[in-house]
Amino acid sequence: MLLHKIVIFLILAVLFYSCGSSKKEGDKKLTEDKIQNTEATTSTEGKDIKLKVTAKIAVLRTAPNAASSELQRLKEGDQLDYLNVLTTFTSVMIIQGIEYDEPWLKAKTKSGKEGWIYAGTISFEGLSDKKLAEMVFDRRLYKVFGNELTKDLKYYQREMEDMSTLPAFRMLYRRSEDLRKSMDKVINEKLALAPKDSLPDFFWLNEAFPGFLVHLVNNNKSYKLFRDFKIWQNLAKDTEEKTDDLFVSVYLLAYRSDSIEFTHADWRLELDNEQYSLLGRGIHKAVLDATEKALAESDDFKPELEPLKSKILDDISFSKDFWESKAAALKELEKILKTDYKILKKTERVELASVKNKLKDPLKYGIKTSLFDGGE
Repeated sequence: MLLHKIVIFLILAVLFYSCGSSKKEGDKKLTEDKIQNTEATTSTEGKDIKLKVTAKIAVLRTAPNAASSELQRLKEGDQLDYLNVLTTFTSVMIIQGIEYDEPWLKAKTKSGKEGWIYAGTISFEGLSDKKLAEMVFDRRLYKVFGNELTKDLKYYQREMEDMSTLPAFRMLYRRSEDLRKSMDKVINEKLALAPKDSLPDFFWLNEAFPGFLVHLVNNNKSYKLFRDFKIWQNLAKDTEEKTDDLFVSVYLLAYRSDSIEFTHADWRLELDNEQYSLLGRGIHKAVLDATEKALAESDDFKPELEPLKSKILDDISFSKDFWESKAAALKELEKILKTDYKILKKTERVELASVKNKLKDPLKYGIKTSLFDGGE
């Protein structure tokens, strides 16, 4: 009986060992397959592409996975050279509150160290490879903005490349405005979920949304997409008509300092969190003159120019603080009132005349002028 039990025990031990060995071999094979899979790469042909670290911390690793050894820790703003190799697989990571699903890129630091960096931690400077753009930026767009909005953006990108007529320019401009509003909404939703002390990067949109630039606003606490009118000026030149050229010229006068649309146009000054009207410098009248000329040619862009005109008039009518002298402000306002603008309604002229009378006796109406020199 004892011998029988010993035989059964030995048989069970052999079976257990056999199963254990089989499991270990299976686990070993899975590990090997995983390692082999994580080494799947493809080559690109971009020339001199620079990578810029946009995360607070990024790591250059020995292999394209987060479990591999660290070669070097990098900080925001550090630059690397892209070595034209990236993985065909992607990894899901959450970086500063935003979820990414992107490949790994082979790169070299300034000190000569070569390794792998996660694409979600960098942006490109001088992106020149279509394959790379598709594998990184297109994937990022779909992950952040969803399928429908990304499809609209890709369609917009193709339209911008092929645009050559006035109707196409007008449709493209209006489509871009709808895109901007939708993208602003998504960005704000993402920011609301991000850590308050670690703002995620959205400057990579400068590559993906032509015609616009990303800016930090609200004391660097949020992002906003602003139109670059220099790009729209170049697009307008590609059409035979001049209506779009005249339209863009109005906005280039309003944002003359660098052609970039911003919270305030150039007829208004923001200094130390205070805002001042620059009536008296001739900017208000120049923009009104250009608006008059553009709408006399055609009312194709009237929906886009009317709000701008209203902002000019509001700046004159509701400002209490004027940077320039009383004499300079009155001089420009009188020139505006003497000009026979078809774009001004009778009620708008009456309001401007009322402001003129108030400017003659600013202290009585709580208006300050000559604030560039401490006020008068």
